[in-house]
Amino acid sequence: MNRRFEQQHDRILIHEIRENRAHRVAWCFHIAIAVMGLCFIAGSLVKMP
Repeated sequence: MNRRFEQQHDRILIHEIRENRAHRVAWCFHIAIAVMGLCFIAGSLVKMP
């Protein structure tokens, strides 16, 4: 009984780690898009006479 509970707990931990990694990748992706957008806007403003 106890061993089964421990295995379940490990599975939950692994699931949480995967979820955290997915969230981190999503955050990096959003930050990259935001930076690219800001650079594009800055470039457009600089090109304007």
